[in-house]
Parts: sequence; structure tokens; C-alpha cells
Amino acid sequence: WEVQAVRAVCRELSGGVGAPAHGSLSPPPRVTPACLCYSGAEPLVLHMVEVLMGADHPLASQPQVSWEALSRFPQVIFKDGYGMQRLVQEQFQNRGERLKAALELNTLDAFRGVIRQGNFIALLPQSALVECYADPTLAVRPTEEPTLTRSVVLVTTRDRLNIPPIRRFYDLVQGVSATVLDSVKQVEAAMVQR
Repeated sequence: WEVQAVRAVCRELSGGVGAPAHGSLSPPPRVTPACLCYSGAEPLVLHMVEVLMGADHPLASQPQVSWEALSRFPQVIFKDGYGMQRLVQEQFQNRGERLKAALELNTLDAFRGVIRQGNFIALLPQSALVECYADPTLAVRPTEEPTLTRSVVLVTTRDRLNIPPIRRFYDLVQGVSATVLDSVKQVEAAMVQR
């Protein structure tokens, strides 16, 4: 989402027209005091971004992957309009590296299938990689510093966050996110012990 889109959502929420909205923001916007945005202090979901590659990919032998090394390989990225695409593009631009975007996809199954078949790599949030850690045909590695995180935020007015279904949604997503991250950490620990 762009900052203007978040401001438009805040205007609608303030007028009582809309419902809560969520979006992936990087960097988080500054919003008016009438609008509550859990991006700076408390994201709805916060995931580390890691590298997905085939198990036999040349980078799979590295415990961490440098940004310079990432720039040498063709990448599968999310289609235009997804926050992850912008996050990845900005990281390469900020580092003065070239992003070799070879293919745009929009489903995780497609990412896994394409990565298995070739020399492609993909930068994806940990939540999208949960099934990949135990797959012997795939490898997941963290990047070297600076690491990327994907932040998903809830945008609503302060009073609406007290409405039980909205509050329940917020609490539910945070609980699921914590469970997913715990699962990722357990799988990573098991893989290290092998």
C-alpha cells in the first residue's frame, strides 16, 4: 500500500463508511491521530524474509546469503502490486545491486514449483516458507545483514479496535502469527541438528 491509500482508508474509517483494512507496509506510513496503525510499535504480523532455492542450488551450501550473491541469480518475485515485490526491489536499489527479476508469480505453490525446477531463487517471508523447511528438494537460507522484514499492519480508528469482532480478528491473527513463527523456529532447529 502506498501512504496515500492508507490515508484514504483512514478518511473512510473516520467517516464510518469503511471497515478495518490491512496492508503490507514498508516503510510504515505516518497517519493521523484519529487513525490507529499498528506498524511502528506493534505490527499485526512481522516476518523475516529469507531466500528460497533448490536444494542443489549453488547458494544452498552457504549458511547465509550475501546481497551481492543474490544479485547474480535470476529471481522469482511476486506480481506487481504485491508489497513483497516493492520491498525486494527497494532493497536491491538501496544497495546499488541489480535485481534480476525473471518471473512474476502470485501463488506459493507456483513459487515452490518453479524454484524446484531451475536455478531461480526467491525472497519470501518466513510464513510462506513453513512447508519448505522440511522439503528435501528445497533449501531456505537467511540473508546476511541487513535482513528484511515484512510487516503487515491493521489500520482502523481507535474506537473500532474496541468492537469485539475487530478486536478478536486482531488477537486471532497475532496468535496465529506467533504459532507460525514458533513452528518455523522448531523446524529450523531440527534442521540444524541434522
